[in-house]
Amino acid sequence: MQQNFDIKIAETAAEIEAAMQLRRKVFVEEEGVPENKEFDGNDFICCTHFYARNQDKVIGCVRARFFPDFVKLERLCCDKEYRKTPLARQLMEYAYAFCEYKGYDKAIGYCTKRLLPYWQKSGFTLRSDIPLQKVGNMELCTIQKNLTPASDGISIERPETLLEPEGIQARKAFAKRRADQTVQNTQHKIALSRTE
Repeated sequence: MQQNFDIKIAETAAEIEAAMQLRRKVFVEEEGVPENKEFDGNDFICCTHFYARNQDKVIGCVRARFFPDFVKLERLCCDKEYRKTPLARQLMEYAYAFCEYKGYDKAIGYCTKRLLPYWQKSGFTLRSDIPLQKVGNMELCTIQKNLTPASDGISIERPETLLEPEGIQARKAFAKRRADQTVQNTQHKIALSRTE
């Protein structure tokens, strides 16, 4: 049975702080990343945080920072008991939908060498032109994924998109994306059954 997690955009300082506490637990305590590297000053000024919660506990999060030509997806982590679930994939799918809604066509991220095959299956390619980065106990590869900007995304030609909270629009874009994927998967299964 597919487990679906409730993923949201952090809209308050308390929600951001809860995501940061999970990052402290995973990256600082478990992975040995220095605190001043993990908390780099960007958390409250120039990024968007996505998080999943189980009752009153944040169980996963990822952060997006937006640049002129790309979005950097970073600080993805899941609570230990959720690491063998689809949580990380669903967090990233939500982040992709949001970035595509904002018009981005390229996402950059980092991963450990051990996780590179997982991210390659998820559509990322290794940026072999960029050397490994060492942070704490981790050696990180730079990876890139091509995105498809949403035709109904944020645009000056659609001024209503500039007036609404982006979190609401991201939830709508993600729901539409999931529905489209479900329809495509169903059509694919029907086509396969007809050929058998």
